[in-house]
Amino acid sequence: MNTQKKTFSMKVWGLLLLIALVAVVVKYHDVILGKLNNKPVAVSKSFVRGDKTVQFVEIKNMIITLKDTKTERYLQLELGVATGDDDDIKKVIAMVPVIQSATVNLFSHMDYQVVRNTSIVDLRRQLMNEYKKDFEKLNAPMPFDDVVISRMVFQ
Repeated sequence: MNTQKKTFSMKVWGLLLLIALVAVVVKYHDVILGKLNNKPVAVSKSFVRGDKTVQFVEIKNMIITLKDTKTERYLQLELGVATGDDDDIKKVIAMVPVIQSATVNLFSHMDYQVVRNTSIVDLRRQLMNEYKKDFEKLNAPMPFDDVVISRMVFQ
C-alpha cells in the first residue's frame, strides 16, 4: 500500500510539473521564438547624433573560426550597425551578407591571441575599414555610419 501511494504521488507531481512547463511555454512562446530567430533585427529605439537620427540593426550569432596553433578556436560575435532613417535600415538588412562576409574575412585571418589582445576600439576600426573596402569593390555606398560590438564570446 505504501508503494502505491509513492507511485501515485510521483505521478501527480510529474503531471503537475508537466502542466507548469506547458503553461510557461504557452505564456512566453513569443519571447522564446524571438530568441531563436537569427535574422537581423532593427532596434526600435533611435538616438540623435547632432541633427541626424541614429538607429541600429543587430546582426546576431556570427560564429567565426580563429587561427590557433594548438586547437580550433571560435568567436561568437554580435554587432550593432548604426544607420539613419528607415530606408537605410532596409539597405543594411539587404547588405547583411556583405557585412557578415567582410567580418568573417577579417577575423578568420587573425590569430586567436591577437584578437583577444586587441582593444574593442581597434577591432571596430578594423571592421569599418574592411566594410569600406568591400563596399568600394561592390561600387555601392555604405548604408551605415558605424558598427558596435555588442557581444564577443571566445571558445
